[in-house]
Amino acid sequence: QAIWVLLILTLRYIMIDKNQISHYLNKDNIRLTIADVTTATLTAAAKHNLTTSATIILGKLFAGTVVLATDFKNEEGISLLWKTNTSLGNIHVDAYGDHYLRGYIDHPEYAGTDNHILNKNGVLYVTRYSLLRTPYTSSIQLSSSDVSTCLTSYLNESDQTLSYLQVAVTRDKDNKIDRVFSLLAQLMPEGNPSKFNNYFSKPYSFVSVADSESYVSNTIDNLIYNGHFELIKKFRISFQCTCSEEKIINSVCSIPTYELEKISKEDTTVEVICQYCSTLYTIPIEKIIERKGKNEHE
Repeated sequence: QAIWVLLILTLRYIMIDKNQISHYLNKDNIRLTIADVTTATLTAAAKHNLTTSATIILGKLFAGTVVLATDFKNEEGISLLWKTNTSLGNIHVDAYGDHYLRGYIDHPEYAGTDNHILNKNGVLYVTRYSLLRTPYTSSIQLSSSDVSTCLTSYLNESDQTLSYLQVAVTRDKDNKIDRVFSLLAQLMPEGNPSKFNNYFSKPYSFVSVADSESYVSNTIDNLIYNGHFELIKKFRISFQCTCSEEKIINSVCSIPTYELEKISKEDTTVEVICQYCSTLYTIPIEKIIERKGKNEHE
């Protein structure tokens, strides 16, 4: 009998898929989106040579940004610009296409110092892209330094939809980053606000019961089971940049011709590093001048 009880408990809990975003809906018309962006975060950290503190900050914004793109049917993309008003500068994150992520921090070297804490006097800008409408940007003056609180405030103010967003980073026993998660809940039209407030009056643990040494009642696994959430769709999430030599050349073409000719007397190439993925492009100046000439004659 004990074995059967253990089996039932094991089947009852749903592991949060690694590197996936999952969309759920229940009979109370509450939409739930859960994402794990662990590998995307660690990939970005390796490309930008980030410290653990900077990785945690960027990872939380990766996790929060990807669940903002809730209109998955129309391939909604999100660009987030967090003006921290600290020595970190601005934080840039894009979630786009088939759930790709990319992003960077202007000055990640300051993360971990006394000035690295996100400033509650910062400003958050969110630009949405969709197949159905032209891009539009909305912003919110931040009143907290907590990522979850700020993103929840943004949703409740800009979308005017009862929302709850939580991000979390867990570490292993060696204190290394283990998983990076996010949860977004939104009350749909004709939804049950009482049930919503009951479910999301306190934060949830992102540790699965199967991974926990002791019973934890407020896990996301329990939320899915007790709330009778049904899976609608899920996608893989990965880090990917949209940069290319073609795009780099087009951007460098904005340099005045006389400046390019001046550079060409000293060097035969121009080196450009993509801010989003740290890829180094070495481009012959002749190629840039030729492209610029074509653009001017079109």
